[in-house]
Amino acid sequence: MKKIIAVLTLFLAFSIQANAQDTNVNLQLAVKAKADYNLAEQKLKLKGETQQQLYDILLSKHTALAENPKMTAEEKNELVERIKYKLKKVLSKGQYNYFGKDPELLDRLVH
Repeated sequence: MKKIIAVLTLFLAFSIQANAQDTNVNLQLAVKAKADYNLAEQKLKLKGETQQQLYDILLSKHTALAENPKMTAEEKNELVERIKYKLKKVLSKGQYNYFGKDPELLDRLVH
């Protein structure tokens, strides 16, 4: 009986630790996405649903980068193109055209 309790205790301890690590990674991704979002929001003056959509795009970018840190150049280029496509769908034409004036902002958001 003592052995069963000891095994269950160890199992529970490792489960909690693994869950805490996942939460920490998710928090780090959210912080990075929020930093990119804040930069874009200052310059693009986002409103309503566009705000959440942009944040979701940026979070998905950081998640993809974290899940595959050894992406090839081709995979990174595909990710960049997907992000650009999503940005074009979400932002108004005027907001997207702002990237022509500030290509560094686009570069920060997609890389």
